[in-house]
Amino acid sequence: MRHSSREIYSEYIAQMKDCGAQEFQPRREQDGRDRADNPPQTVTPEWPELVPFDQSEPLPPFPLDALPPATREFVYAAAETVQAPVDMVGSCVLGMLEIACRGRYPVRLPNGHIERPCFYIAPIAPPSERKSGVIELVSRPHIDYEIEYNQAHGGEAAQSASALKLLQGRIANAEQQAIKAKKSDERLIAEYELQELNNELAEFEAVEPLRLFGADVTPEKLAAMLKSQGGVFALVSAEGGGLFENIGRYCDKGGLEIYLNGYSGDRVCVDRKNSESILIDRPTLTIIAPCQPSVIADLFSDRQKSGRGLLSRILFIKCQSRVGDRKAMSKPLDGRVEANYTNLCRRLLAADSAGDIVYDDGGFGVYAAFFDEIEPQLTPDAGELSFMADWAGKLHGQMTRLAGLIHCINAFEQGKNPLDTPINADEARAGAALARYCLAHAKAVYAEQAEPEAISNARYVWDRLLTLNTPEITKTQIRKAVDRKKQFKDDSALLDEMLNTLVERGYIRLEYRSTSGRPSTLILINEIAKTGVIRGNKGQ
Repeated sequence: MRHSSREIYSEYIAQMKDCGAQEFQPRREQDGRDRADNPPQTVTPEWPELVPFDQSEPLPPFPLDALPPATREFVYAAAETVQAPVDMVGSCVLGMLEIACRGRYPVRLPNGHIERPCFYIAPIAPPSERKSGVIELVSRPHIDYEIEYNQAHGGEAAQSASALKLLQGRIANAEQQAIKAKKSDERLIAEYELQELNNELAEFEAVEPLRLFGADVTPEKLAAMLKSQGGVFALVSAEGGGLFENIGRYCDKGGLEIYLNGYSGDRVCVDRKNSESILIDRPTLTIIAPCQPSVIADLFSDRQKSGRGLLSRILFIKCQSRVGDRKAMSKPLDGRVEANYTNLCRRLLAADSAGDIVYDDGGFGVYAAFFDEIEPQLTPDAGELSFMADWAGKLHGQMTRLAGLIHCINAFEQGKNPLDTPINADEARAGAALARYCLAHAKAVYAEQAEPEAISNARYVWDRLLTLNTPEITKTQIRKAVDRKKQFKDDSALLDEMLNTLVERGYIRLEYRSTSGRPSTLILINEIAKTGVIRGNKGQ
C-alpha cells in the first residue's frame, strides 16, 4: 500500500504528539518579530520493534576445526587483529592458499574425473567490515614472494624478451627475402629458412615476470595473463563490486567464457582479428572478491551471469558482522603465528612437485556419503535444493576441491609432499564440513533473491543506505546510490513505497524539516538494525 508524503508527515506528527512533542511553529510577537529565544522542546520518538527481513535461524559459524593447526591459528588471530569477521578471514585465507598451490594438485576421482584446484569466493559484508585490511594481511606473503622472485629472475625475463624480439626480426627479414627472391632456388632457400624460424618461434618458451593475481583486468587481458603464467592466475580485490561489474561489462561481448572455463578447466581459445590467437589448455582461475550485499543482488538480477552459470560457481559467504563490538586497540598479530602462515605460503609457492591427488578408501567413502546426501535433494521440483540446483549440483565437486586443499595444507604444514599420500577420511570430513558451511550460506543468499519483489527491493534500498555510511540521508542521495538498472531509480512513488516498507519494519524513520523552499525529507538510520541485527545474521 502506498502512502503520500502528506499522509506519512501526518502520521509522524501524531507520533510526536503522543510522545508529548509539538510541531515547531514559530510564535510571533505583537510587533511581528519571530520569537526564537525560547522555542518549544521536542522529544524524539523511540524506535519501534525491529521486524528483520530474514527471521530464519542464524547461519553456522566458520568451521575453524576443519583447518589444519597452523592455518586455524592464523585465521583466528588475524580476525582478532584486524577485527574482521572470522568468515571473511577464513574464506580468504583458503583462497590465498589455493593461489599459492598454483594449480599443481588437482584431485582425480576413481572414475577418472578431475576436479581442478580453484575457487570463486565472495564473502558478503556491509561497509566498514575491514575488507581491505583482510586482503592486505592474507595476501602480503604472496606479494612479497612475487617481488623477490622477479628481482632474482629479472635478468632471465629481460634476456628472454630480447631473444624473442630478435627472432621475430629474423622472421620478418626472411619473409622479405622470400618475397624479393627472383630466382626459384633463392626463393626455396628463403622459404626453407622462414619455415625453420617459424618452427623455432613455435617452440620458444618466453620467460615472463611472475604475476600471481590482478584485479582490474578485461577478459581479453585475462586470457593473455593466464597464458603468460602457464594457465594459472587469480583475481583478488577488496572491492568485489568493481571486479564483478568488470565481468558484467563484457558479458554481451563474449567475455564470460574465460570465467566459466577458468573454473572448470575447459580449454580457452581466444581469436581476435588484430591480435595473436591465445590457446590455454586446462586453465586454473581463482577469484577472491569480498563485496557488499547490494553487489550480490545486482549479480542475481543480471540474466547473463545467472543464466550462464557464473553464479553457480561462486561460494557465497554471509559474514557475521563485528561492527559494534570492535575495540580501539586490538591485539597485535603474534609474530610466530604470522611467520607460520608466511612460511606456509612461501613453501607452497616455491614447490616444484605437481600431479594428481587421489582419495584413499576411507576418504572416498566420506565423499560417496556426502554425494548420496546431496544428490536426492536436487530432484527437480521435489528436492529441498531444487530451487538452487544450479549451485548445489556443483557442491560434490566443491567438497572434493576443499578436501584436496586441506590435504595440501596439511602436507606442507608438516613439511611433506602432498603427492606422497592420498586424501584420508579426516581430510575428506574437513572438506565436507566446509562444503556444508558454504551450502548453508548459499541457501540463505538464494532464498533472499527469491523473496517477493517488494521485500527484495526494500532490502536492496537498505543495502544502498548502508553504503552511504551516514546517520542522516536525503532522498536525492538515495536516488544517486541506486543502480541505474533498478526500476525504482526514477520512480518516486515506487521508491517511497520501498522506504515506507523500511519504516514499517523499523529500519529507518522519515523526518520532515521545513526550509525556506520545499520541505526536505531526511532518512534516519536505526543503529540497532545497522549493527546488532546484522550480527545475528538477520536483516541482511
